[in-house]
Amino acid sequence: MPDGNKLFRNQFYEICKTQKKKTAITYIKKDQTLVECSYEQMKDRVENIIEKYTDIGINNGDRVVVLIPLSDNVYLDILALACIGATAVILDFNLHKSELFRIIDDSDPACIITTEDIFTEKLQEIDLPILESSDECHFLKKRVLEHTKDPNYDAIAILYSSGTTSQAKGVVIGYEQEINAFNRLYKVIGSNNVNYLMLFPTSHISGLTSFLVVLMRGGSLAVLEESSAIQLMNGFQIYKPNCFGMVPKIWDTYKGKIEDSIKQKGVLRAKIINGMIKCCGTLRYYTGINLGRRFFHSINKQVFGGRLQQIYSGGGKTNPDTSRFFWNLGYDFFDFYASTEANIPIVVTDGIKYMKSIGNINEDPNSSVRISNPDNNGVGKIQVKSNMLMLEYFHSPELTQSAFDGEYFKTGDYGRIENEELYITGRIKESIHLSNGEKVSPEDIENSYKETVGQEIEFAVTGIKSDDGYDEVYVFAVGKSGQFDEIFQQVKQTVNANYRYKKIIYVDELPKTSVGKVKRYKLSTLVDKETNSGSIGSVLEDNVNNIESIENWLCHALSKYTDCNITKDKKISSDLGIDSLSMFELCVDIDNKFKICVEDFISQDLTITELAKLISGKNKNNDEFNYSSFPLHRKRTDWLKFELFKKWTKFNYNFSCSGLENIDFNENYIFTPNHESHFDSMWMMAFFPKKMQVRMCSMAADYLFRKSIYKYGVRIMGGVPVHRNGNTSIAMKRIYDLIAFENRSLMIHPEGTRSRNGQLGEFKIGAAELSIKTKIKIIPVGINGARDIFPPDKKFPKLRTIGEKKRLHFAFGTPLDPLNYSNARELTREIKKEIIKLKNI
Repeated sequence: MPDGNKLFRNQFYEICKTQKKKTAITYIKKDQTLVECSYEQMKDRVENIIEKYTDIGINNGDRVVVLIPLSDNVYLDILALACIGATAVILDFNLHKSELFRIIDDSDPACIITTEDIFTEKLQEIDLPILESSDECHFLKKRVLEHTKDPNYDAIAILYSSGTTSQAKGVVIGYEQEINAFNRLYKVIGSNNVNYLMLFPTSHISGLTSFLVVLMRGGSLAVLEESSAIQLMNGFQIYKPNCFGMVPKIWDTYKGKIEDSIKQKGVLRAKIINGMIKCCGTLRYYTGINLGRRFFHSINKQVFGGRLQQIYSGGGKTNPDTSRFFWNLGYDFFDFYASTEANIPIVVTDGIKYMKSIGNINEDPNSSVRISNPDNNGVGKIQVKSNMLMLEYFHSPELTQSAFDGEYFKTGDYGRIENEELYITGRIKESIHLSNGEKVSPEDIENSYKETVGQEIEFAVTGIKSDDGYDEVYVFAVGKSGQFDEIFQQVKQTVNANYRYKKIIYVDELPKTSVGKVKRYKLSTLVDKETNSGSIGSVLEDNVNNIESIENWLCHALSKYTDCNITKDKKISSDLGIDSLSMFELCVDIDNKFKICVEDFISQDLTITELAKLISGKNKNNDEFNYSSFPLHRKRTDWLKFELFKKWTKFNYNFSCSGLENIDFNENYIFTPNHESHFDSMWMMAFFPKKMQVRMCSMAADYLFRKSIYKYGVRIMGGVPVHRNGNTSIAMKRIYDLIAFENRSLMIHPEGTRSRNGQLGEFKIGAAELSIKTKIKIIPVGINGARDIFPPDKKFPKLRTIGEKKRLHFAFGTPLDPLNYSNARELTREIKKEIIKLKNI
């Protein structure tokens, strides 16, 4: 047995022995149930899998393709193969079928481990032994297992990496090198007191090394069954991690959401909060005192579950404004410089100190970073030597040789070293060769432009060869044709003359990889398209109800994530090979473009046409509401009017309630009354103390916000407008954010509309779904008398008559815990059953 494999086995069994009862893996299912596995259970399950695999015939040195979605099973299978001494060829299960077949053929595996669904969808044509990933390890396709003829006993895994410019190539990772990598990463983390929420797939170097450092050093990790934005938010609230890592674009998104939430506090409060954030950062920078973590704990709780301390960013260049923002809030922000070939990390920032560089080159005594052929500014090619480097490119000796300069690996990046700090300036293959002979990175030119353009406009630059052999700068801006011409014109007056652009081309989206890197090699192809068609930005017409326009936009958007030929009848996942990270990005793109959350209905089996029809049917795109501004700010005069409304109600009606003892007003609830009149919500809220009233929000028909007589009512109730016949998903998303992250209680009528005949209508499951997703309890409310007082066919309520005050009674039921119900329909039936009882009180 090779030393590396033996060392890995020993470390695995030792950690399982010492951490025995500690939870190793938590699997968070879509229904939010948890499946936990202790270190002792993990050892038993891995040993069981080892026994099954060796009985089947998998031996030391055999290459085995692992094609499994992110789950507890994929970790156990990789650990079992590593303990056997086999080499795991870990692939993204969302790869396009043709690319998947190419890589399987290239890697020449002895067998494949996958799930039944993936086998049925993609692998039935493969003539190899195919095993199901489970504790039973059944054959999905039984064939004679032929052992690998050219084994590499030192290799723990092969990952296929493509980056931004070339076809995927196999990177062979050694046992000793991987052990060195996760031990190095452990020093960065600093403790095994880790609860890590995992989103990186194991086919990505960050996913592989991150899961190994957690489980091989005694930490705990959680993995989501479904990696959608909603499930990720739920995962934060359920698991409450203290560590989380993701690509820079995701951190940009979270920064934007937090900033939007601050803006909703009002101009003055927002200025105060933003000022405090900067002050906390300044204090931390000069004294080391971290007040941000204490002052802004509410943000941590609402967004990340309340316990997040360490943030990891990798897979691309992090925006300095983003890292500084989170650092000011009190988080330890680690920005990793890594690659599949050099593992993670090559260098890393000190998360406790704020650094403008990518990290100190002398932090790791086993690594050496140098700049090859620096220019007058010290910028040259970054090369690294360490004990974590790949063994080779699989079956590519010439490519392997060309990737090294002696013992140093050529990273493919330009950079400089200043005061032992490493600064990345760009990719070698993307550098722009100017007419004055200077070679600059696109990022340098973009940064010089941003001083004038600002951060709001999304754009990228690249070099296009001119007739004289040098590069001319082209700008690709996201927007409509001519939209930012005047702004960019100012750039020519402020930047170095050699940095001036020749032309601006407007696009709907910038082509990017799944980790957010711009595919600059694709930008040059847009120049020809722009010349031929006159406009790239005209892919989508303003009328988003036009199915063909939406299809065209989707085809253009999908081109960022796949090199496959895109046609409208192709399925997004199985035909185009859109991986889970790219699917997440696509949902964000659709949300930004159409203002609609598609995560609840997007499917891996949808064709482009089917998705376009769903978007068209659910989105009108003529919404005059800015949903981020709801609920509207309630002024002092609103509360005075509400007090007058309560007095008017008590004067005119026999106004009473029962069941208030069922409500803990320090907690939040989803109140679900039957619907009898336009005043139901205000009357219900009249029984609450002020501390509950200020936390209330509700869903209200959009037309009520246009009628002056009702505007006040929906504002005092914290109303969010809902289109009855249009897109409700935007409102539902806003409501979800309010109750999940902004400490709100909700009033929602399960019937959706007022009763016309006094009988309960059909109950919709939306309230129950919100309850199950957020784990907020439901309080059923029975309303008696409101319909008689304010009939649906009347514009105004009936007033008291001499000697008669009509009865108006609200009965509050006992809270219904969503954890006691298997699904939303079951909970909805219980809500209706309780309201029927309460209406008779």
